Amino acid sequence: MFWHSLHQLIAFLLDILHVVRQPLDQKDLEILFLRQQLAVVRRRQKRGPSLSHFEKLLFAALVTHLKQTGQPIREHLSNFLLLFQLDTLLRWHRDLVRKKWTYASARNRGGRPRTDAEVETLVLRLARENGWGGGKLHGELKKLGVTIGETTLRDILRRHDIPPAPERQRRATSWRTFLKHYL
Repeated sequence: MFWHSLHQLIAFLLDILHVVRQPLDQKDLEILFLRQQLAVVRRRQKRGPSLSHFEKLLFAALVTHLKQTGQPIREHLSNFLLLFQLDTLLRWHRDLVRKKWTYASARNRGGRPRTDAEVETLVLRLARENGWGGGKLHGELKKLGVTIGETTLRDILRRHDIPPAPERQRRATSWRTFLKHYL
């Protein structure tokens, strides 16, 4: 994908160099030939051509350049746009502008970061092996240098179906458990 886009960019830059070096009358003739060829292609195809993301980006960038000239865009583009509709091209341009202004927010979605898997494993191990409640677990983790909120701690225990400490102690002291340990 990268090499294809790079190839397209280099070909476009070479086309620009070629056009800049041509005399005006030769450019006009070339434009007429290209328009006639595009008209033939357009008549033969039912749908427009499928364009790559890079090609859409290139056309949207050309619209941006056209906007900077100060000319009315709709009138100017409708004169020489042959392969696709004007609204399609303007939609590509809007998408390009939208992506430019929303790129930073797409990377940083915000919100609370996930708890590290190692910390979650440690919390579960301490809770299961010792039967400690949230406050005791929080204190012990703090002694170990692990910074975690009590609410996050409680959410981890809930997510893994570990009830609060008083309920765990009530469940653990059934007659069956008592008889297993003392007989």
